[in-house]
Amino acid sequence: MEFSIRKTTVPEFDRETLALAGNIAERLSYDDEVGLVKFIDGKKIGVYFAPFSTFLALRRLGKRPVSFGVVGLIRKGSRYLLTRQADKVLELEGMGKMVDVPSKSGLSFHGFAVEWENDPAECAYAELNEELGMEREDVRELKRMLIIREDEVLLAILFETGLEENVIRNLSALAIDSWEVEKIEFLEKDESRQFLKNSYLLDIFNRLVS
Repeated sequence: MEFSIRKTTVPEFDRETLALAGNIAERLSYDDEVGLVKFIDGKKIGVYFAPFSTFLALRRLGKRPVSFGVVGLIRKGSRYLLTRQADKVLELEGMGKMVDVPSKSGLSFHGFAVEWENDPAECAYAELNEELGMEREDVRELKRMLIIREDEVLLAILFETGLEENVIRNLSALAIDSWEVEKIEFLEKDESRQFLKNSYLLDIFNRLVS
């Protein structure tokens, strides 16, 4: 890879952020630690981990946190596995709508990075399992790249699989986070581009398949 992703220490947050994060945490059914970007220095990316409530608090206060996530695209023969993401809305009393992800076209999977041991790609394999029910041995990595956007940094990986489409659908239905995916599509390259035409993910798709 031409970039280095390093785990680093959590920054000190001000009292306003901590107080709001605590208030938000009381209303969440989960508050896992997620990856946030502390610095981008040339080809070096520093990532720290903080509770999801802290991320929401930073956003609410207009402090523009940059998330660190993973996105994967799976190729099956000449077709690509794309997803229609389900609606996901989080509302907190007195806070208004904090997260709004309307039903949209997506790549195979996409999510926050969680803390890894040796390689941030471990996060991609975790998402692969949680959203699609597939195991590491079900895919082979073909390409990886770093995507830097204004509000997020993404580790994007292209995989291929030999599993049959019906097997993939059955595994997806049994996945822990199957509720995040409304529908799976297997599309040829041009069909995939049409499917993603109104999404920033189209650029990632084109870069991965080029």
